[in-house]
Amino acid sequence: MHHPRYALLSGRHALAFCADVDGLYGEPVPRPRAVHEIRGCEPRGELARAVTEAVVEGTAPLGTLHVRTHDGLVWRFDDCRVLGARGDVVTVESKAGPRRWHGRPPGDTGHAEVAGDPGDAGDTRDARDFRSTRGAKESRDGGGAGDERGAWESRDAEDTRGTWESWDARDARDARESWDAHESWGARESGDAREPWSSWAARQPGGAGGLGGSGDPGGIRATEDPAVPCGNLVPVTPSPPETRTHTEVTFLGCSPRGGLRDALAAGAEEYEAVRYQVLGHVGDSRHEAEAGRVTGWDTSARGRGLIDLTVAFPRAGLVPHQTREVWELWHRDRPAEPGTWRRFTGAARAEWLRQAGRSRYGVPEIVPGSTYHLDGTDTTDEDALNCALGEAVHGPGLALGVVGTPRALGELLADTTLVWHRSDVARACLGVQPWSGPRPATFQEYTDGLRAAGVRLVLE
Repeated sequence: MHHPRYALLSGRHALAFCADVDGLYGEPVPRPRAVHEIRGCEPRGELARAVTEAVVEGTAPLGTLHVRTHDGLVWRFDDCRVLGARGDVVTVESKAGPRRWHGRPPGDTGHAEVAGDPGDAGDTRDARDFRSTRGAKESRDGGGAGDERGAWESRDAEDTRGTWESWDARDARDARESWDAHESWGARESGDAREPWSSWAARQPGGAGGLGGSGDPGGIRATEDPAVPCGNLVPVTPSPPETRTHTEVTFLGCSPRGGLRDALAAGAEEYEAVRYQVLGHVGDSRHEAEAGRVTGWDTSARGRGLIDLTVAFPRAGLVPHQTREVWELWHRDRPAEPGTWRRFTGAARAEWLRQAGRSRYGVPEIVPGSTYHLDGTDTTDEDALNCALGEAVHGPGLALGVVGTPRALGELLADTTLVWHRSDVARACLGVQPWSGPRPATFQEYTDGLRAAGVRLVLE
């Protein structure tokens, strides 16, 4: 197939390349929040604080909660809120219900560990499974049009070793990026750009996250056991039917291969859950996420031997139309027009920044002694500032990469002069808007960090 736009994957293997998709783009529907009773519970730390607040206020936010049941298993609740307590029973509401906490016993920091689904009791994963949400990934799109023929010859081969870059190498790189991003997050939250979260958390009363509620980003385990002991977990709200949580998405004009082709040839009507990738012009992956199980297929009108594949797609994973517009900007190459990031807001602007961070080929070096001019007209939040800075230093469609704290940004721009035009916008907006997660850095923290690292800062 010539220049497919989408790929379907199972594990490390490509199952199909597809020309288009129907139903993928739309407003995502949040998963229904799950309510559970934690019985035989001994509230302590942040959980005890939240229970007290809930008794007075009705509910109380908690964040991340780890619970150890009587059988020794540890479960994790994300975006948790305490709804009330009665005796030794605490009622909590969470984003998607408890997930089994796999891997080494709590307190062993030999690897960063992540939470998995309750059904995957035997699954043990380490930091290689993390995917950075905003990291500057090493470019996988080759050197441009000159590499196009070789890239697609590899993709058309049956052996997918030539199709995708080394998964082990990519996993290792992603793990480093994810760890760096989490360390930067924690350093910013602690107020010390050089101190990692784990060190800061160990100094807090009650250890990491107060032993119960945790500010630990993304599930990086600190040195203390974060689990609250309890008897068992009882769901209060039943699991919603699939008709509420999933919808049909059809990948059009697909060329099946591997296990999927064999299953279709054998007359199978369904296939296991797959993932999908959004592909760039030369076959580089721009986005990857869960697609769901294949529920049907039909002959495609887009070409001989092609099929249309229908999957049971999670409504929460639908992609907003603005995000699709961002991907279109980068489909062939990065945008050459200045200020394209200004078209987008919220999650779409964050995606613009992620795509800009991935396009590292041809990025000019930062030269000590140089002067850069930052247009601060629209620097109303952290993403806008990073977009504007990348454009000021490197040019349109480029980002500075994983920067983290203001001090880290300053070290990147050390020995240069930064003229910040319309700095009054950032002074009024940065770090002061309502925020559900960790507080972004303020304008003063940025200017202090830049100057402390040796940047000559001119505010206009």
